[in-house]
Amino acid sequence: MKFDRTLLFISLWLFSQVTLGHAMGSSFLHLTETSPSIFSQRWVPAKQIERLSLVVEPQYPQHCFKQGPVVDCGDDGLLGDIHFENLPLHADVVVRIEWLNGGKYTQAISGQTQSIQLTAADIGVNSRWQVLTTYMVIGIEHILLGLDHLLFVAGLVLLVGFQRQLIWTITAFTLAHSLTLALSVTQVVTVSQTPVEIIIALSILLVAAESLDKRITLARRYPWLVAFVFGLVHGLGFAGALREVGLPEHELPLSLLTFNLGVEFGQLGVILGLYLITSLIKRLYESGKLLRPVTLASAYVIGILGAYWSISRSAELINVF
Repeated sequence: MKFDRTLLFISLWLFSQVTLGHAMGSSFLHLTETSPSIFSQRWVPAKQIERLSLVVEPQYPQHCFKQGPVVDCGDDGLLGDIHFENLPLHADVVVRIEWLNGGKYTQAISGQTQSIQLTAADIGVNSRWQVLTTYMVIGIEHILLGLDHLLFVAGLVLLVGFQRQLIWTITAFTLAHSLTLALSVTQVVTVSQTPVEIIIALSILLVAAESLDKRITLARRYPWLVAFVFGLVHGLGFAGALREVGLPEHELPLSLLTFNLGVEFGQLGVILGLYLITSLIKRLYESGKLLRPVTLASAYVIGILGAYWSISRSAELINVF
């Protein structure tokens, strides 16, 4: 058990370095055709891009003329290249276009490609497959690049270990965040995002502290209950990120379902990856002299991150900084 926990957090540290260096978030471009070849633009850059003071704006085909939020493409229509100059490598943009004829187009652009090419075949398309693939990828990216959610999932593994009870614990977490995600994006439940982020940070601090406590605490006896309660809050956090990207009203159930499935696939992929790394290193190294110091140090690192986020997000709430 100690060996599993140690290797879990060695693996987690490696994951954290990647996510800290690559998480940029998704931007959102929504174009609605209000009259023939004239579109209303809604452009929402990712918060991380704004914080870095990067200038990322959609660039339209040369025959299109933009004035404020209005894009006029004349007789040639919205055909050609939509480009996002200066889009960071590890960022993406969700593009949604709605034409007067009822056609709807949904596509994600990565920082590697930075553009999409619209053809006449795309006009009038109402592809559910586009919605499915786009929002599933966004869900996978959100869990893999969302370090706080990732740390909480890993903390549950730390608390429970790779045993049967982990199945019920992760299932409880999944059910809880799926419930509040659906209630939030459909506006049945509306809450401020900052308090949600504070509680998420506190949940990370809690699982780190509980992993160091050898007593039979409530969290050790009923980890599924801890996972469910905090899963409700994490679902509100997922919903906040999803609202920034936007959901197509014409395919709301499908986009919500596929985003949530993407989160689950990413979550299970992380757990599977940690298990495989643990099994591999366990075969390679049989000596356990440094296991306890490494385990303690790893748990303290996770706890410190949770404490730091708790303080910084609380300061943001009360406008200290």
